[in-house]
Amino acid sequence: MMIGATMSATTLDVFAEGKLAVETGTWMMSKPDGSSMTGKFMAVFEKREGKYVCVRDTWNMEASTPAPAAPADTTAAPTM
Repeated sequence: MMIGATMSATTLDVFAEGKLAVETGTWMMSKPDGSSMTGKFMAVFEKREGKYVCVRDTWNMEASTPAPAAPADTTAAPTM
C-alpha cells in the first residue's frame, strides 16, 4: 500500500461448509492526492486446529478516480 493512503474493506457475504469458508466483499483505497481506487475481493479460509486460516485470496480493481484538478493560476498578467 502507498504511504499516506487509507484503505477500507466491506464484507458482503460469508459462507461456510465443512472445513472451508469463503468471504466476498469490496475495497476502496484513497490516496493522499485525492484519487481513489475501488474493487472486489474473495478469500477462502480453511479450518486448521480450530481456527480459520486464509489459504487463497484474489482481488480486482474496478475503477480509479483521478485526483482533483489543480486550481487555475489567476495571478498571471493578461496578455494583449
